[in-house]
Amino acid sequence: SASEHRWKYLLCKLVAAVSSKNEPLAIFFDDLQWADETSLEVIRMIITEPDIKYCLFLCTHRIEDKIPQHRMKTMFQTIQQQGVSVMSIKIGAIAKDTVNTMLSETLCLPPSLCSPLSSTIHNRTGGIILFVMNF
Repeated sequence: SASEHRWKYLLCKLVAAVSSKNEPLAIFFDDLQWADETSLEVIRMIITEPDIKYCLFLCTHRIEDKIPQHRMKTMFQTIQQQGVSVMSIKIGAIAKDTVNTMLSETLCLPPSLCSPLSSTIHNRTGGIILFVMNF
């Protein structure tokens, strides 16, 4: 609709206005797997807007079998086709040894003393770094 198009246009102009060479802007879009079609379209419009030059866009999403990924893949392909660089970084679970090293360094204890606790932390968190750090 016309009002929706105006809203998207104004949002793009706002982002362009608040970002500059001296004060670049970073925008973080989290959990895109839950975004609806309209939200993904707005994100695509902002990212591909030629007037937005000094802005870094960070998008995160989970890759799970239960969540359809085709909408996001289509959006990222469209963004790339319009000449915008897209870098994909896959982050997985960290190993038990890494959790043990982190715990050992945090508690200033030898790794051998931290092993039972780090093993429990790894098992309960699945090695997901965010959950390990919040444990």
